[in-house]
Order: sequence, then C-alpha cells, then structure tokens
Amino acid sequence: MILQHVEADPALRGRGAAGRLMEGLLELARDRELKITPVCSYAVAYIQRHPEYHDLLEQPNGLSPKPPVDKPRAGPLGSSPRPTRPDHLP
Repeated sequence: MILQHVEADPALRGRGAAGRLMEGLLELARDRELKITPVCSYAVAYIQRHPEYHDLLEQPNGLSPKPPVDKPRAGPLGSSPRPTRPDHLP
C-alpha cells in the first residue's frame, strides 16, 4: 500500500484527525497483511514516531520521503503548454 498523501480538512487540523487516519490505515494494512511504502512526509514522520508500525514497511529503510513523480510542467504563468500541431493540419 502506497501512502502518497495524508491531509486533514483545515477545520480538523490540530485535533488529531490525520493521526487517527494514519492509525486506521496502518491497522488495516496489518489486518490484511499488506506492506506499506510511505511517500508523504507526514506518513513518514508518523511512522518514525510510532515504531510499532515499522514491521509494516515494504523496505526496512523506507522512512524517507520519496522524490515526487515528474509531471509535465505548465507553461508561463501556470498555463498549460500549447500542444504542437503537425504541419499537415490546418
């Protein structure tokens, strides 16, 4: 199971919602005998603080955030890059 992004609604921040979500996800992974790969920095930090979940890691040293996947970059000022048109089309 890849933990790519964990985020709490702004109204719930500071109330432990993200921690409860992580606990539930990790217990679900344990119940289903799944291994996890934390990608999100919050997920990595949570697991670092909770060694009782280290046995769930896909890789023993899997506690560093993974680099983001390269996505196509937007053009100037956040606009999408313009597609190129083949010469034979009007």
